Amino acid sequence: ITRGITPPAIILDAAKRTDTPLIISELESASFMTSMTMFLSHALAPITFQHGVYMDVFGIGVLLTGDSGVGKSEIGLELITRGHRLIADDMVKLVRETPKVLVGKSPEELRFHMEIRGLGIIDVRNIFGAAGITDTKRVRLIVELIRWSDFKADERLVMDDEVVVHGVKLPRVQIPVRPGRSLAVLVEVAVRNQLLKQRGINSNELFTQDLQQRIRNKQSL
Repeated sequence: ITRGITPPAIILDAAKRTDTPLIISELESASFMTSMTMFLSHALAPITFQHGVYMDVFGIGVLLTGDSGVGKSEIGLELITRGHRLIADDMVKLVRETPKVLVGKSPEELRFHMEIRGLGIIDVRNIFGAAGITDTKRVRLIVELIRWSDFKADERLVMDDEVVVHGVKLPRVQIPVRPGRSLAVLVEVAVRNQLLKQRGINSNELFTQDLQQRIRNKQSL
């Protein structure tokens, strides 16, 4: 019952007789329905858990995935020292709020903590302050860390790749890992490149098109 109207006796009796919750609100009907729809979409959204490290890098949610021991937490820690923010380490709670929107956050038990081999559990909020953490972010990019031996060396121009996570299609970048590579910088560049793609600028496609045009021009001479 909206607009603060007192429920008619027949509705009160029916609610009591059938054990049906009766909600009374001061809001207008349209405002109440909008608020209730938003509440239910959050409360009943499908939830899954993903092993990985979830970061806010340049304002977008980046999920680092890969085999255990590949260095996800260490890369996340380096990203924090470079001014980016931790959302979740080790276990990421993924909520599908709409068919195309996946939101990541940390389980409450692990919130703001990281496990670093050799250091144990560290409290990111107390070490780096509020600037090193944030609560939640929409997932915009998957960065899969793979071992160098599993990387195909002949893949020089990498085409766009997508992966389905919890029913949502997301762009994915695969970064091979080996000693000496500045992986945090590579993650930053991958994010900047994704931001360009969101603006309609695809470096791989533009380079390929330019190269093909140069070949055609040379052949026509």
